[in-house]
Amino acid sequence: MKMFTATKTTKQESLISMFRGNILVRQSLVFATLAIALLSGCASGPHYREANKSGALDPHSGNGMVLIYWLPGFVGSANPGTSLLVNNTPLPRLVPRGGFYSYEAAPGPLHIAFPGLEYNPTAGDNARAFATGGLVGVAMENSAHIKGFSVDTSVVPNQTNYIQLGFGKLKEVSKEQGEREVQKCRWINAPKQ
Repeated sequence: MKMFTATKTTKQESLISMFRGNILVRQSLVFATLAIALLSGCASGPHYREANKSGALDPHSGNGMVLIYWLPGFVGSANPGTSLLVNNTPLPRLVPRGGFYSYEAAPGPLHIAFPGLEYNPTAGDNARAFATGGLVGVAMENSAHIKGFSVDTSVVPNQTNYIQLGFGKLKEVSKEQGEREVQKCRWINAPKQ
């Protein structure tokens, strides 16, 4: 009888041991998946300091440079990036957290926006909004161009403008703030070497 009990206890211990092993495997898989998700959203490319020292970020004669950057951080780091429009033309790359995009432009106005968040309501849109929501509906219909969903800047020859990207907002910052913050970022559209 004691022999049977010992065997039964051994089976229980082996089941418990197997269960603990499965938990460790599951935890390892969860951590590996999280690590991959976090790293996939990270920006790659040379750091701003390296690129700036080399002169690669200097605009060509007569043009200006616009640096659009998203500060690094943990929240949203699994996001592969944000698409943007410059003068209604999509940038060819997503701007990820911890990255900056350089955009050389001729002098003049430049409009940067999130795609799909801007539109100008027509009289018919306003009439429908009034019919369904009264004055509140019209106000909501006309608030599609909310401050922060786009930014207008003026490109000046041989000067760099800094546009900070965040969750659902864009804002132009001073040269001092932009130079300080972009130091933490990587150049995502650096020329291939």
